[in-house]
Amino acid sequence: MKIGKMEKIMEVLKEIQYENKSLTQVALERKIDPGNLSRDVREFKEMYPKVAKIVDSIRASGLILRTEWGAKLKKRRSQMADSGLYPGRAHLFGAILKDGLFLPKPEENKELLELLKYYSEGKGPTWLSKKFKIPKTTIQRIVRDIRYDNRFIFGGKEYVGSWPRLVPKELWDKVQSRHSPKSGTRYFGYEWWNGKPREIHEEATICNRVVQKYLEGKSQPKIASEEGISKSLVYKTLTDERRTGWILKDGELVSSGYPAIINRHDFETVQKILKSRERWESFKKEREEKAKRIRAKILSLVPDYRLSIRKKIPERTRGQIYHVIRQMKDQKVLYDREDGLLQFYGLPFPDVPLHAPILKQAMIEHLKDGKWRTRKQIFNEIGMNRHTINSYIRILKALGKVEERDHQLRLKVANPDFS
Repeated sequence: MKIGKMEKIMEVLKEIQYENKSLTQVALERKIDPGNLSRDVREFKEMYPKVAKIVDSIRASGLILRTEWGAKLKKRRSQMADSGLYPGRAHLFGAILKDGLFLPKPEENKELLELLKYYSEGKGPTWLSKKFKIPKTTIQRIVRDIRYDNRFIFGGKEYVGSWPRLVPKELWDKVQSRHSPKSGTRYFGYEWWNGKPREIHEEATICNRVVQKYLEGKSQPKIASEEGISKSLVYKTLTDERRTGWILKDGELVSSGYPAIINRHDFETVQKILKSRERWESFKKEREEKAKRIRAKILSLVPDYRLSIRKKIPERTRGQIYHVIRQMKDQKVLYDREDGLLQFYGLPFPDVPLHAPILKQAMIEHLKDGKWRTRKQIFNEIGMNRHTINSYIRILKALGKVEERDHQLRLKVANPDFS
C-alpha cells in the first residue's frame, strides 16, 4: 500500500472517529466509492495490526457499517428482479446484457439456435463441441440455462425475465425433453428423449457384450480392457437390474421404466455366479498360478536388468512382472541396484559397471553446457516425469557423471559415455 493512500485512509478514520460520521458519508463527501473505501480500510487493518484496535473501536461504535452499502445494493437488485430485469453480470452465449435485459447478439444468436436445433434432434455435447468449436462444458451449461426461457434465479427465488425471447418456446421445450427428470449422472446405455429414456444402440451393445463375456468366463478387469470402459462400469452393468427392463420389488417383478437391453435370464445367471464366489476363487487360483510361473521365470534369469527381464517375458505385462519383483524384494529373495540390476538377496552384484540403458538424450543435452541447475529447472526444461528424471539423476550421480551442490546439479564431463 502506497504512503499517499495510507495517509488518506488515516484521514478518513480520524474523520469518522472524531466527527461522528459514517464511512458512507465520508466516501460520498470525498467522491469515493464506499465499497472501495471499505475494502481499503480492511486491507489497511490487515497490513498494520497496530491500528486494528482503532478500526475495531470505530466499528463497535456503529460508524463503519459493513452492511450499509451492501444492503442498498441488494435492495436495488431486488427491485430490478421484481421488474423482470436480470440483476447479475453473468455472460450468456448468444446475447448481450444491457440495463438488465438480454438482447440477441446477431452472429452468436444464430449459432445458438443452430446448436440447440441439433441438440433437440439428438446430437450430443461431444459432437456439437467439435462442430461449433465450443467447449463441451459450455454446451452442457447452455442447454440447461433457464435464462434462455426468460427465467432466472435471484435470492433463492425464481423470477420471469422481461427481455424478448432469445430461443423460441417450442425449440426450448424440445431441448429440455432430452434431460432426465431426476438429478444425477447419465445412465450408461440410455439417453432422455421427450421426457422418457431410450436406448443408445452402441452403449446397449457394450452392456450386452459385457454380460456375455462374463458368462463365457472372462474376468471383470479383462472385460474392461477389451471394451475400453472402467472396471466400475463393468461391475455396475453386471449388478444393476434396471437394464433388464424389470426390477424386483417386494418379491415381484415390476417395470424399471427403462427399455430392456440385457436379457433377464442372463442377468440372473450372472447374479448366481457373483454370489457363489466360485468364479472369484477360480480367478484367484489362476492368478496365483500365473504369479508362480512369472516368479520361476524371473529366478531363472537373475542376475539381469529389469528392462531385459521384461523383454524376455513378453507374454506378461509390465505390471504383472514388476508386481512379482516387488513381492520377491519384500520377501528378501531379490534386491536391486540403482540402474535396475537384480540379484539374489545376500549375493554380491556381478562385476558389471553401472549403466543407464534408458537414459534419454534430453538429459545430456540440457546438462552438457556445465552450468549449475536446480532440479526444478531440469524438470521444466526436459518436460519428463519427475520420478523418471530423479531416477536418472541417481544413476548419473552413482556413475560419477553428475555432481550436486546446494540442491543444484551439473554434468562433470561434456560427452559422457553411458554404455
